[in-house]
Amino acid sequence: MNLLIGTYTEGTDALGIYAVMVSSEGSSQAIALDIPVRNPSFLAIHPSLPILYVVEELGEGEGGGLVSAFSWNGSGFSLLSRQSSLGEDPCHLSISPDGQLLAVANYSTGSVVVFTLDNNGGIQRDPGVIEHQTEFQNRVGEAGRHIKRQQQPHAHFSRWVGPRTLLVCDLGTDQVYRYDCQGFDQPDERKMISLVRSMTWTLPRGAGPRHAVLDEEMRRLWVLAELSNEVFCLSAEGDRVISRQTTIAADDKRFNEAAEIEWRSIDRTLWVSNRGADELVKFDVGPNSELTLSTRVAVPAYPRHFSWSDDDLWVACRDPGQVLCFRQARFQNEFERVFAMDVPSAVCVLPLASTPLGEQLLANRDL
Repeated sequence: MNLLIGTYTEGTDALGIYAVMVSSEGSSQAIALDIPVRNPSFLAIHPSLPILYVVEELGEGEGGGLVSAFSWNGSGFSLLSRQSSLGEDPCHLSISPDGQLLAVANYSTGSVVVFTLDNNGGIQRDPGVIEHQTEFQNRVGEAGRHIKRQQQPHAHFSRWVGPRTLLVCDLGTDQVYRYDCQGFDQPDERKMISLVRSMTWTLPRGAGPRHAVLDEEMRRLWVLAELSNEVFCLSAEGDRVISRQTTIAADDKRFNEAAEIEWRSIDRTLWVSNRGADELVKFDVGPNSELTLSTRVAVPAYPRHFSWSDDDLWVACRDPGQVLCFRQARFQNEFERVFAMDVPSAVCVLPLASTPLGEQLLANRDL
C-alpha cells in the first residue's frame, strides 16, 4: 500500500477507506479496505505505532461524530478503540509528535477535543475540550461577517506543532489560536488535561481561516482563508498580519473556496488548493516571506485535500471521485499527471511512506 484515502460514504457510492497500490511496473489500483466506518473524511497515523486514526464526520441526526483508532494486525486492520468526538461533524485530527495526545476539530459544534492516548495508542476517555463561544460573541457585531458560514464558531483545524503546543483555526470567529497543554506528563497517570491559550491571531472579518502551516525557520504562520480565498502571513510571535495574498486569478470570476495548504521547506514553496477554480497553486516564498506565484496546476472538480510524498503530489478530487498523482516535469513549474484512479467522493489522501504503518505494510507487499 502506498496511500490511504478517506471518503464521504453517506449519499455516495464510496465504501469507506481505500488503499492505493502502485506496482513496480508503474500501474496503480485503489481497493476498499474492510474497515467499518462512515464518512471517514480525515485520516492520520501514529508517529511510532502502526495505528490509523479516523474521524467519522457525522452530524446531530447521526448521533454526533466519532474518532476511532485501528491497529494493523499483520493481515488487516482491527478496531483498537472508538470514542465520541463530543461534537458534530469532526473534520480534522492530529496526533502529538510524542504520540501521547490526539486533537479533533468538530466543525458544526465549533469545539476542539483533546484526548490522551495510552501506550498502545488507544483513545482514552475524559478529554479536554476547547470552545470559542465567548470569542464569537465578541466579534458577532462586526461588519463583514459571512451571513451563512459564520453564524457560530466553526473549528476546522487542529494540529500539534510541538509535543504540547496546538494550533487551532476557527472559521466562524476569524481567529487562529495557540494552546499549550499543561499539567500533563504521561497518559497512564490520568492527569486532567489543561489547555491554556498562549496566542490569538485575528484575521479580517469574513476571512474564514480553514487550515494553517508553520515555517519554523522564519517563525511565520501561513493561514489559508476559505471564505476570502487568501493566504495570510502572520508573525508566529505576535498578533500581526505581515501580508495577504489572493489564491485566485484576477480574471477568474467563478465561485471558489480555498481548501488545503501545505508548506514545503525543502524548496521553500507554499501550495494551496482551490475548489471552484479547481486547481493547485504553487507560491515561491522569498527571504522576507513574500509570495510569488509560480504556477497553477489544473485538476478535476473540488480538490479538497492534497499531500506531498517525496516527489509525488497526491490530490483528492471529490466531485468526479478521483485521486491523482502529479510529478514535476522537465521544467521546474511544469507538473505531469502520473496516475488517476476512480475513488468515489475522495476527500483525504494519506501517504504511507516513512510512517510506522507504511513500514509494516512493506513486509506484506501482496496486500
